[in-house]
Amino acid sequence: MLEAKIRFFDVHKCGFYNRDGNLVFCSLPELLSSLKLWATDRRVLNQTRTFEPDAAKDILNTYYCDLSDPDQNEDQVLTLWNEVSNDEGKVLGIQSDQQPGNLDVEETGFRGENIIPGSPSYYWFIPRESVLATVVFSHSSPEKLSMERYLNGFLRSFSQYKILSERREIIGYGRNQRQENVKPEFRATLSKSDSAADDLVRNVNRITRMVRREKFDFQVPDQREVMERLFDRIVGHVPELNQPRTITQDIQYRPSLEELQEIIRNFEVFDERGEIGDLGFWISESGSQRKVMLSGMSISNSIDLELRRDGTNILAASEVCRALSRQRNQLIQPVIENRRHAREQDAIGKIVA
Repeated sequence: MLEAKIRFFDVHKCGFYNRDGNLVFCSLPELLSSLKLWATDRRVLNQTRTFEPDAAKDILNTYYCDLSDPDQNEDQVLTLWNEVSNDEGKVLGIQSDQQPGNLDVEETGFRGENIIPGSPSYYWFIPRESVLATVVFSHSSPEKLSMERYLNGFLRSFSQYKILSERREIIGYGRNQRQENVKPEFRATLSKSDSAADDLVRNVNRITRMVRREKFDFQVPDQREVMERLFDRIVGHVPELNQPRTITQDIQYRPSLEELQEIIRNFEVFDERGEIGDLGFWISESGSQRKVMLSGMSISNSIDLELRRDGTNILAASEVCRALSRQRNQLIQPVIENRRHAREQDAIGKIVA
């Protein structure tokens, strides 16, 4: 059994759209089928890149690894390989227990040449519900933005729908002939349950404190320095900490409704990018306090899947898809229920209006 953290995203755009934002052609199953056909026709992994990296913006290469065939529900799992920063193929690290100011660095090399340091990412596509999910194991990373960048790059430059000039330049897109004024786009946003946000908005006048929860990793120099200062002051020495630690901060704060709504909007943006920990608020009720965390807005789950990993190898996409299908109904039920609730609220809003 392997533990997986699953987080759902709504697929809003997938295909080629006109100026009014209406879909003209292509679908999620078509995109995945076209991607697999193109990628498996490449001779080497290095030929499966779909966009140019930009180290200055921390945008590194992403490569195709594997894609399962559609199962009985038309679900598929895509596996990509995300390059990590390295020094000519060597991954650098520092000892967690070395003294601050010690500049010694360890390096991990690889046997052979042309090795791409990185980690895999697994994505579960559920076309019938127009959703996808990142499936994160201890050996993988979520990398939702890399996946979006990869699929947009494929649609733009490598899909079967590109129309080429005599000079082999892309001059447009279409099924058989060029369609005027269409452009490719793939876009997905975090699937959200509005219950936590609605709860906070209803009780904004009862909020007394803001809570910030952040995970600190001793392997990251800036974060290690914060932990060292904390323990040095209150303990007098720095214990050996090799695993990430979570720090929770309570801040006295009574936001206005406008400030609260802005915080919620900004949290959604940063949370989707993986650029923030958790954030929440204490609400005073009947002489007691209860905590509402904004992470409750995302539809996610942690679950054990019937999988076994062979050493350090990447899991086969087909095996991951089969393992997910065994618990499919349980996993996607919150997505379906949240959409039904949203439709009911829209209907009530129209009646009131």
